[in-house]
Amino acid sequence: MRTFRLLRQTNRPSRFAEVTVQVAVSSRSAVEVSAVAVDEHRREAELGARWALRGLSAAARVTVTSLFVSEVDTSVGDVYEATARAVWQAMRVEDPASYVGFSHPAMVASWLESMVGRRLDAVMEARYWCEGRRDPDAESLLHAWLLVENAIPVGLHGRGDELLLAKESPYRSYEMDRCGEARGGPARRPDVLSGFIGPGSRAVP
Repeated sequence: MRTFRLLRQTNRPSRFAEVTVQVAVSSRSAVEVSAVAVDEHRREAELGARWALRGLSAAARVTVTSLFVSEVDTSVGDVYEATARAVWQAMRVEDPASYVGFSHPAMVASWLESMVGRRLDAVMEARYWCEGRRDPDAESLLHAWLLVENAIPVGLHGRGDELLLAKESPYRSYEMDRCGEARGGPARRPDVLSGFIGPGSRAVP
């Protein structure tokens, strides 16, 4: 068995979830949640385990045996991420995905519901630049993050036709060898995402 504790304490809202999983070799991947928990957290645990298994060459049967949350510090996506990382550790995945994103409609709806009425403080972007120039708007956009008041920043990741939400902080600008650089900073006009920020802007009206 393997236990992963997701713990982040800052002057902004914190994150907490502790999940224990048991992983066994199987001819096909399967997930079972035997832990006693509310439906929302059971769903996140199952979806998080399935996220961790996607793309792996080896099939496995994952059983989520226990999970602990906090009424104050646990929010949408925390159990999901803790479960995914527990599975990766149990399977000794050496190079797991750099982020844990969710796109399940029920989870996205829960996150949106928790953001109702909050101010959208900023939209941060990372864009590709080469020799001091960048392509227009969507062509140069690498990643974007929504910074909502009193909430963990949420990154937006495109995966084919799928849009994934990941609770993470924006990364800094970095060089890309001879290929140029990734520059991070606030969304600026005339780029589309800059239009989300303005007087009275809300993450969800």
